[in-house]
Amino acid sequence: MICVIMNTGFWIFAAGIIVVLACLSYVIKTSNAIKAAENKVRELDSDVEAALTKRYDLLTKQYAAVKKYMTYESSTFFDAIKLRKGMTLAEKTEVCKTMRSASERINAVLEAYPELSASKNIEVLQNSCTNAEDHLQAARRLYNAGVTNYNNLCSQFPSSIIAAMTGHHEADYYKSELDKKSDVTFD
Repeated sequence: MICVIMNTGFWIFAAGIIVVLACLSYVIKTSNAIKAAENKVRELDSDVEAALTKRYDLLTKQYAAVKKYMTYESSTFFDAIKLRKGMTLAEKTEVCKTMRSASERINAVLEAYPELSASKNIEVLQNSCTNAEDHLQAARRLYNAGVTNYNNLCSQFPSSIIAAMTGHHEADYYKSELDKKSDVTFD
């Protein structure tokens, strides 16, 4: 009889150890999952910042180049018109020779760089704007998805207990700062 009681006590003790180990294992696993989700949110936040920086750098530099080329194209056109006004026939003939020479040099440049024109540069700028905005939107969506996963771990039972014990709280979804929220403006 004593042997059966001792045997039963051993099994109860063993079952208690197994339950404690299972609970401890769950706490460790859940704590690690919460920490991994938190790290992912930080990574995704960094991706959003990188996309914002890329958008700003790319678009402002490309806009400056397009604006400079458009100014060049416009000034060349208006300079040619101004030259023709109030000129004598001899002056117009001389200017025509000069313009023909300049035109030949410009054509040589255009043959070497066939896509050198303001309208093409504007099209490239528009495509860059679209691509940068698409990349930024994707980064924001991924960030919010990561926050959702992290917040689910922090708010759903029983992982919410572990989250509270380890000091983890729900994260905020992506909200742009006022200066970053607006589109890049071109003067």
